[in-house]
Amino acid sequence: MWPFRKKPALPLPDDVVFEGVRATYDPRFKTWGFEMAGVSFTFAPRDFPTAAFEWGRAAIQDYERLRDEMEKHVMAQLDGWPCNKEAWCLLSVALDEYPTGGKMNFTFVGDDSWGDYGVSVIVVGGRIVAAYGWD
Repeated sequence: MWPFRKKPALPLPDDVVFEGVRATYDPRFKTWGFEMAGVSFTFAPRDFPTAAFEWGRAAIQDYERLRDEMEKHVMAQLDGWPCNKEAWCLLSVALDEYPTGGKMNFTFVGDDSWGDYGVSVIVVGGRIVAAYGWD
């Protein structure tokens, strides 16, 4: 019934495989996901560029180089939060804004004592530029 027609559903994009790494589109979350070196990555734009795999490699290098500094930022966000601070771990890295500004969002979570609290550490150009906690 006009003007309320249902938009036709777009077909699911095919998986993208590059050098043995597979990116898969999740229609429920409307985001791509892939894993490299034990790190999970997400990318929201529907068109997935194979360059995202290179961005993932850059993120792994930044994480290895900045891990101690990231830990300090995570601990600062947990100050006063009644949780097991030793349980922090990297959940995923969002690359959504990497193509336009070189921004990577590293998301850290913990065990059940954290509840649904998480910490994001933002890296641009190989430097930490922000960190914030969210619930």
